[in-house]
Amino acid sequence: MGYQAAKLLHRLLAREEMPLQRILVPPVRVIARRSTDYRSLTDPAVIQAMHFIRNHACKGIKVEQVLDAVGISRSNLEKTF
Repeated sequence: MGYQAAKLLHRLLAREEMPLQRILVPPVRVIARRSTDYRSLTDPAVIQAMHFIRNHACKGIKVEQVLDAVGISRSNLEKTF
């Protein structure tokens, strides 16, 4: 990703025309860890928040909507998240 970004920056600094399409850079590898596995969660509020976020992530949701769905205060969710 850094190489592609540097190429674009070089073109930008050289005042060359920039591409209008997205440049997709595939991941080299993904390392799964326990901290990234939502199934390792134990707190019901966090599990509910994660499910809400996963189901609505592409809809432009706000923190307040997550809190309403879970039914707890922001400070309580922050402590347990």
